[in-house]
Amino acid sequence: MKNHHHQGHAQAAPAAGATPSHESISERAHEMWVEKGRPENCSKAIWLEAEAELVETQSQTPLNPDISIAGP
Repeated sequence: MKNHHHQGHAQAAPAAGATPSHESISERAHEMWVEKGRPENCSKAIWLEAEAELVETQSQTPLNPDISIAGP
């Protein structure tokens, strides 16, 4: 009997406050579109790719959150 679990359908929820702005997604999507050679009819796919990239980037936590910037 085969196990029919579909991994990859579940999406990780972005961390609180990690939702990128429409403007930042737009800017990144445009950069990606240019990098890909300005293809036609794939704006939605590029938008989603840019959004996912920005969510991932914004949800990363610092390696050492205990570092303070306080002076001597």
